[in-house]
Amino acid sequence: MPWECTAPDCGTVVPTDTQSCPTCGFEKTAWTLEVEKTRQIVLGRRKKLECRRGAVSATSASSPLAHLGVAWRKTDSASVTLKSVARELYRAGRLPAPADLLCVRMFPKASLKSWELELSLEFEQRAVEERALQFERSPEELGPEGYFAAWFLCVYGEGPVDFEFPHIHVLDVSEATPLGHAPLLGVRGLRQSKASEVQLGAAPWEARWEGVAQSTAPPARMILEAQELSAGAPVEFEVEQLGVGVVAQREGRAESGRCVLEFADWYRHSLAPPEPEDLDLEQPFPQDQFVFRARAMGRVAESEPLPFSDRFHARLTDHEGRALGETSYEVVTPWGRKRVRTDAAGVVDLAPLRPGGVWRVVLAGQALSAGGQQ
Repeated sequence: MPWECTAPDCGTVVPTDTQSCPTCGFEKTAWTLEVEKTRQIVLGRRKKLECRRGAVSATSASSPLAHLGVAWRKTDSASVTLKSVARELYRAGRLPAPADLLCVRMFPKASLKSWELELSLEFEQRAVEERALQFERSPEELGPEGYFAAWFLCVYGEGPVDFEFPHIHVLDVSEATPLGHAPLLGVRGLRQSKASEVQLGAAPWEARWEGVAQSTAPPARMILEAQELSAGAPVEFEVEQLGVGVVAQREGRAESGRCVLEFADWYRHSLAPPEPEDLDLEQPFPQDQFVFRARAMGRVAESEPLPFSDRFHARLTDHEGRALGETSYEVVTPWGRKRVRTDAAGVVDLAPLRPGGVWRVVLAGQALSAGGQQ
């Protein structure tokens, strides 16, 4: 039968008394029985543990009672907060918003005097980290349904956890990955056979190239989109030539929510092989690709590969200006020598070309200036 939610500031009419309030997650705790009326009562399995998340996004004054009366809805996900943001709240004497907290409700048996809550942080690249919290029964802390509530704030980013909040456990879930933190939290207590899984989520970062990788083109732009970045925040950029090595490291300063840095230094002489490879007519130069990684606030974001797209276009002529058609010659680059053959008009079009370009052209044992060809 329908019932009206009695949670503070709710009052939602719920269609059936076997259903939790869809607005705040509160459940019916009392029934009215009438004489000479038959009523079917379904007794479900006793709850042991629930994960909930606050429905309010505003912060509040730092008081142990500040989160009472807030609707806490059942959830399988939790927010992740930057340490710098949590630190600012602490210094201002305020609590995190309920929407940024994970509330774990435990329903211990009346005979149970103490119990353990087990947390498992499942990282992407590190081993699972297990943590255990011990709780003791305290009648004044039990809710109207006989549950004990524990609140958690998951934080990530650079620096220590040098802040605390009343009645809130702070979990450092940082990890040096593009995501920046552990993606999953396992919660188990009161002898549960299986942990409740909670997805951890912060706003995604995006690293992308804009433009082309070409020595004759305007510089390409490295762009990091990250809503947590404040104006002036330092961002470290590292550019890698895939399969070769890191070609450059730069530092930029963020605008609000993003950082943009131009890049055009595609060739690094020290990365070229000491003994360049010799290629014949059938072997093309491999096409190089560049990625960049942007690091800030303990997180790393990596771009998709950007192909390097230089080319060598030349027309060979003799001293009288006649085209040297169907003529074999060699081009010398930092990465190797390659045999090339002109077409009937004396033209060669060599692509893709690796960073550093063509140093010289060798024809019949005589070195020619590559820049003099057209």
